[in-house]
Amino acid sequence: MRDLGIFVKNTISNYKNNSSMRTTVLILSIFILGVGCSRKDQSKTFAKEGKDSLISINNNLKDTAPFVGFIEKCIGPSANEVYVELYLLNEKMNLSEYDGLIQFADSLIYRNEEIDRYKFRDTLASKYFDLRALSNLRIFDEKSDFYCNAKFLHVEYLRKNIEPAYIAVFKTEKTINKSGYFAVSNIDLNQIQVYDSVTTDPFLTRVILGKLNESYLSDSDNNGIHWYDLKGAAVLSTVNGQDCGFITQLMGNDFNILYKSPVGTNFAETRFLWFTSNKFPCILSRNFVPNSGIIFENLLFFNGKKYTVAHHQRIKYDP
Repeated sequence: MRDLGIFVKNTISNYKNNSSMRTTVLILSIFILGVGCSRKDQSKTFAKEGKDSLISINNNLKDTAPFVGFIEKCIGPSANEVYVELYLLNEKMNLSEYDGLIQFADSLIYRNEEIDRYKFRDTLASKYFDLRALSNLRIFDEKSDFYCNAKFLHVEYLRKNIEPAYIAVFKTEKTINKSGYFAVSNIDLNQIQVYDSVTTDPFLTRVILGKLNESYLSDSDNNGIHWYDLKGAAVLSTVNGQDCGFITQLMGNDFNILYKSPVGTNFAETRFLWFTSNKFPCILSRNFVPNSGIIFENLLFFNGKKYTVAHHQRIKYDP
């Protein structure tokens, strides 16, 4: 789940700058599931519903700052539902307060041996979660080709054995049966013009690793992805070293490191996007901490000097 990392960021915050973490820290997950049974005495921690209404949630959903993130298929009776994990608005919320939110997810949607899905109250969802720009999504496949549209349904609490999360659920126009799909909100399909090319050239991966003084491990471990500009004069690469991931730029004999992930994290997969920031493509990444089960996402953008992490995976890109 994205924001469980807040509760342990004194020990693992260096894994990922300002983006939230989809952690699977077993001890804390078990603790959440355990204390979730006694919530009534915590109700005073939260404001009453009062005048909260669906007007609030709808206003947040229509925000213009685009959201970009990987999607996951929902397990349940509907074949056309997907979800994205949500960020807390209050990033300083402690574990007790976080557990108290579960009381507002009080309508069971689906249950099997592995998961429980509970609907979160509509009137309170926008009070606690960042729902900006989540009204409608454009879904793209693993090759970054447009696949279908998706419409926001509601917020849920997804209880899993190790990795509980609060999620935004969407209804898709078509069934999605593969992994690696991602979503972009507030984007006009008529404005998408792909002029670049992306490869997984193993030879180029070895060249980049050599310039980084990193060892070649394997195609899957190093996970080299290379983006060429219009004229083929510049190459941007995402590649894993032994202890971290890199974004590099190669132009002739010039070589620059534009991003280095915190030590102990690597790229699981990356997507070079067609929209840009300061004329460099934005990059969506799914990252992991080896041998830990910790997985998280980043939306990376170029600030004129280097790549940095976008807050809550939202960014206003170049016109």
